[in-house]
Amino acid sequence: MRQALAPRMLYSNWMIHAGTVLIWMAAARAPAAQAPAQEKPASTPEHTLKSAKPWQRILAVRELAASGEKSAMLQLVGTLSSDTQPAVREAAAHALAPFKEPEALNALLERVLKDDSEAVRLAARASLQTRPRPS
Repeated sequence: MRQALAPRMLYSNWMIHAGTVLIWMAAARAPAAQAPAQEKPASTPEHTLKSAKPWQRILAVRELAASGEKSAMLQLVGTLSSDTQPAVREAAAHALAPFKEPEALNALLERVLKDDSEAVRLAARASLQTRPRPS
């Protein structure tokens, strides 16, 4: 009985291997189908400010500060006044230092007086001391 089963097993193994080889050979001969490149949408700082991860929001704050635009300053003011994480508010307070606009000044003054986190109050105070004076 064993002798009768052995050739059948070898045959089935050969068929599996032969089928694999044939499929592999057919795939090698077929022209490579090129799927259209799907570009991942660029993550903007505005979008990243809504991230659940505080470290991503801190990076977004730094990117906004580097832009120096008034729209970025308004987003930084919003982050300073509404973010739940003290580390993100602290980063926003530091980021507002170079802006001369009164909105930035008001937001920093409010944080100096009212923020629950001492680190945020100190960052706002330092930003007020180093910010440029209006001309």
